[in-house]
Amino acid sequence: MSFDEWYSLGKQFALVLFFLLFVGILFWAYRPKNKARFEQEARAILDDHDK
Repeated sequence: MSFDEWYSLGKQFALVLFFLLFVGILFWAYRPKNKARFEQEARAILDDHDK
């Protein structure tokens, strides 16, 4: 394989890798298990401001 073929293969691999990483982060962020934690952290900023 030539350098250009390896380079193209590497770019394709990186694209798939980062797409899977993106999907994994979305899955983690929108899990129902995390909803209460995220809402609590969002309210914490407002609660600290009132003090």
